[in-house]
Amino acid sequence: MVLTSVMGHQPHFPVKINTVNFIAKTAIKKPFSLSSLAAAFPFESSFELHRIAIPHHNVKFSIFTTGTVVCRAAQSFHELIASFAWLRSFLANFGLTFSEPYQISNIVAVAKIAPRLDLAQLAPLLHTASYDPLRVEDDYGFERVVDAIVYYFSPERPRNTALIFPTGRATLTGFTSIASLEAKAIALSSQLFQLAREHTEILALLK
Repeated sequence: MVLTSVMGHQPHFPVKINTVNFIAKTAIKKPFSLSSLAAAFPFESSFELHRIAIPHHNVKFSIFTTGTVVCRAAQSFHELIASFAWLRSFLANFGLTFSEPYQISNIVAVAKIAPRLDLAQLAPLLHTASYDPLRVEDDYGFERVVDAIVYYFSPERPRNTALIFPTGRATLTGFTSIASLEAKAIALSSQLFQLAREHTEILALLK
């Protein structure tokens, strides 16, 4: 799902949001037996049968012994809805139904919120942020630097965060609605816009 915004009450850089992962969960109505379900169909399962995995296109479902159902990797709200509709129909073949509507627990998105940024100049100006570039080693033994600011939208809700990169892109996580995610992305872009007017050094393209 791609959302683009160029208007708002406060001036901001053009914002483009691309959702990449919806995480949601529900539960299967009891009585429920994971082993009985696994015996009825050759699912991919953990060795000790703590859960079974059910893929549906790009989406991945996990069903646990408690009956909890977790959905990952839906890239849009439409895909999330369609996938749960498929799973509901699939489980009906085994006489199983959901005990409650699914709830979104996290939405992850990638957003273009600003032009190229000088993070070292920007970080001290963001009061709810931390900046500590990390050196990490990939699977092939090569070292690379993860250069990003961790920005907390609110100290009271630390789950709502943005990982801001020098490209002006950010990974946003911890949201449970598209409306909230879009509003926060635009607010962050507006904040960067105002900071850039007062501190032009934060824009790497002006150097």
